[in-house]
Amino acid sequence: TTEGTYMAITAMYAYQSCSFEELRVQDYEAGRNPASMIASIVSACVIGTPATGEGFGAAENIFGNLRSASTAAARAAGAPDLADVCAVSAIVRVMGVHAADRRVQEHACQALSGLMPCADYAAWQSITCVQRLQELAAKYTSLAAYGVIPALLQAMSNHKDSAIVACEAGTILGVLARSDDNIRLITLAGGISCFIETMRVHAADSRVQAQACR
Repeated sequence: TTEGTYMAITAMYAYQSCSFEELRVQDYEAGRNPASMIASIVSACVIGTPATGEGFGAAENIFGNLRSASTAAARAAGAPDLADVCAVSAIVRVMGVHAADRRVQEHACQALSGLMPCADYAAWQSITCVQRLQELAAKYTSLAAYGVIPALLQAMSNHKDSAIVACEAGTILGVLARSDDNIRLITLAGGISCFIETMRVHAADSRVQAQACR
């Protein structure tokens, strides 16, 4: 017998009266293409300029440009401001509504990775100020409160063959696990077994293995 934890956006209070299909239809009826939404969210919230373009292809190009800019700014700042929190919350919603769409999940994981404060492992290890480490741990706990952990584990479970999801989600969960509260959340949500399965599926991918071990 195999036990698992099923995570769904419809369990959240704001969306408990809707089905996945209803939420998805609402997005499309409002003209919100999921991949374009992610690019626009990051652009508007983090960079301050609206993204343009329609369809997955266009969004992918925009997304590539956004990630390099938002990653440098967010990681250097070392703190999730209101714009980052809004972006994280919105991206998690998109992930929940379009959980079966691999490309949406890959785009979302890349965006979330760029929004994590002080995500660089070497930079984090170089911090010697206890107060600074405590501040960062509090921020990681705050970000996790928006449903990032279950969204990432669900993406890893649904899209086991995606190295992008495995690497980016592994990176983000590794960052969030710098908070003791988040370690408990990741463990309770089945994170350990999820990482073990990811390592098995991507046994030949050194980057996935490195992220999982961290």
